[in-house]
Amino acid sequence: MAKQELPTTTGDEITLQFRAGRLLQILYATEVALMIIALQRFMLGTWGQSLIVIGVAVSLISVYLAAKKGKVDLGATILLCVLTLAITFFMWRYEGTKDETLLAFPSILVFAVIIGNRYLFSLLLIFMLANIFMIGYLNDEQIYINELSPTNLDSAVLVCVILMLVGFSIWILSSDLRSVLEKLSRENLRVLRSQKQVKKLLHHDALTNLPNRILARDRFEQALLQSKRDGTLVSIMFVDLDNFKNINDSLGHTVGDNFLVELSKSLVSCLRKSDSVCRLGGDEFLIVLERLKSKQEILQIVEKIIDVIKQPILVDGNFIAVTGSIGVAIAPDDGKDFDSISRKADMAMYRAKDAGKNSFCFYDRQMNIDAQENICLVADLQKAIKEEQLHVVFQPKIDLLSCETVGAEALVRWHHPERGSIPPVEFIPLAESSGLIIELGEWILKESCEQCVKWNDAGLQDIPVAVNVSSLQFKRSNIVEKILMTLEQTGLSGNLLELELTESLLFENSENLVDSLSRLRGAGVHFSIDDFGTGYSNLGYLKNFEISALKIDQSFVRRVLESPQDKAIVTAIIQMANSLNMKTVAEGIETVEVHQLFKQLNCDLGQGYFWAKPMSADEFLHFARKSNFA
Repeated sequence: MAKQELPTTTGDEITLQFRAGRLLQILYATEVALMIIALQRFMLGTWGQSLIVIGVAVSLISVYLAAKKGKVDLGATILLCVLTLAITFFMWRYEGTKDETLLAFPSILVFAVIIGNRYLFSLLLIFMLANIFMIGYLNDEQIYINELSPTNLDSAVLVCVILMLVGFSIWILSSDLRSVLEKLSRENLRVLRSQKQVKKLLHHDALTNLPNRILARDRFEQALLQSKRDGTLVSIMFVDLDNFKNINDSLGHTVGDNFLVELSKSLVSCLRKSDSVCRLGGDEFLIVLERLKSKQEILQIVEKIIDVIKQPILVDGNFIAVTGSIGVAIAPDDGKDFDSISRKADMAMYRAKDAGKNSFCFYDRQMNIDAQENICLVADLQKAIKEEQLHVVFQPKIDLLSCETVGAEALVRWHHPERGSIPPVEFIPLAESSGLIIELGEWILKESCEQCVKWNDAGLQDIPVAVNVSSLQFKRSNIVEKILMTLEQTGLSGNLLELELTESLLFENSENLVDSLSRLRGAGVHFSIDDFGTGYSNLGYLKNFEISALKIDQSFVRRVLESPQDKAIVTAIIQMANSLNMKTVAEGIETVEVHQLFKQLNCDLGQGYFWAKPMSADEFLHFARKSNFA
């Protein structure tokens, strides 16, 4: 025998039943009020008024029938319209806007809110206002005069009955609202408390309130998905405190627990908001780093964590200092799931302990070697800046139509006394991550400006020099003052200096940046966007910062003959720049075919081995004279 399904009640049906019940309540209250008024009028001998009121009461029986059949909207419309018309009749017939029945209008409007709808409410309100206004107007113009009767006990009784009806309507409305609000408040509070408690127990460590392994896994997986979209890296760091057991044994577990709480706060404060510090238990922590741009950035963060851990912490009157061993694994290089990455980070941590503790180790042994070499390379770079191991070379910028040299880009080269020539692709990122780019950038700027002045003195007029500027220089140094002072000291005119900016710098569009570029522009300095098309490529900043030129990245230039997509991108960039009155510079032109193509596309300038490699200042002077005065 099949099971009989129990009838279910939907939300709409519950609402309909509620409105029907309220409609009947209002109907009963109205009928009682009408009967009282009819009886009063009868006793006063005003039989005509009594009969009208009784007629209204009888007509409202149709409202009862509509409510019982579930036709709430019809019943509400009949009830409210009949009452409104009846009151309007008495107002016109007797005392106009001074008539006691006018007091019932607010009650009708409240009833319209409870059992009607917005359209019925609006129509009734408009009708009431129109009648009141018309009565006032006709009486004022003496077209139609409502006679006023003296106030007496009879009128007082009528007012009391009407006020009782108004009070009843307000009581119903407030009761419904209070009931709903109390119910919602209780339910919302209960749900919030339950959710908060469950989430805390499920995803957080009880001692430190840090995320636990479950939440760490979730955040890692979300970070990994994001990294696939934007091409960044995700790292897991396994942190284990060295010899923490000695603290528990000597000072007690309470002190040890308090120390872990304070250390947790220090770890959280030293990292970005997007990173997650998680406690796995005991003295083991797991850190999830997301949106990392390079392995050098990971190295910088690891060193910061090592320094934070070994800082003494005051706990219960004792200064406690520990060290930490950290293992690092990177996704997607070392794996693509949480379990494998965390396991490899754990293995790397144990290798760090074996190496003597208070250190770190990357899972990839070769990467670990490279990281240590980078540390040495940063130290060597700092030394190289002071000992002038670096030198500036210049690559000509060529006008594609006239083939004349119209500018130079300053590039830095480093000849290490032991390792020989080190390409910029190796040491520039290290300079960025270590902050040395500020000192290095100032040195390149000074060298370039001095050389440009020498070219002008040698007869090479109106050849500007372009210098790359790092976003870090704008964020962490008084670069505007440094540039203006360099121009003054070297005697170079501002219109012979061009600063090549990155798209990422302009994308921030901060007030300080706007002000800085405005001041430099006032000194005649020009701006161009380096490697345009590989970053954010936002048209807004091109207008806001008054950019003079766009440098098309050489990755597009070198593939322009083979790749229709790259050719389309290059064409779009050139056309856009032309429409905005900007020049375009194609980097990396190496063949006559590419040169001819960019010439046909109306590109203004070019750089590349097709004309010359980067050269010394004297070689550039000779090259420019030869090309410009041939």
